[in-house]
Amino acid sequence: MESREQYIRVLEETIDLVKRDHVKASANNVAIRDTINQLMAMQQLSNSISTANEPEAIVATLVHLTRQVLQVVESNVFLFDDGTNRIVPLSSKTSKPFVAEAAKQV
Repeated sequence: MESREQYIRVLEETIDLVKRDHVKASANNVAIRDTINQLMAMQQLSNSISTANEPEAIVATLVHLTRQVLQVVESNVFLFDDGTNRIVPLSSKTSKPFVAEAAKQV
């Protein structure tokens, strides 16, 4: 009787170990998949930068790829104009409130 109970305990422990290993492997797979997606986005950005002639095309690609990797509500790249002490968005595809909020930060 005791050996049967011991066998069941060992079996339960083994099942628990297998479950834990499965959970760890699943988490690792998700992390690997996320890393691969980020690397692919970086490669796409690199290709876009090397073939684009217009800064707006580069920024549009950067914004698009950033949204694939990060949760972003709105984004843009701005340049600071020393002559006017204002920021200038590099992409026209941004909202006026976002530009106004970014200008407040200068």
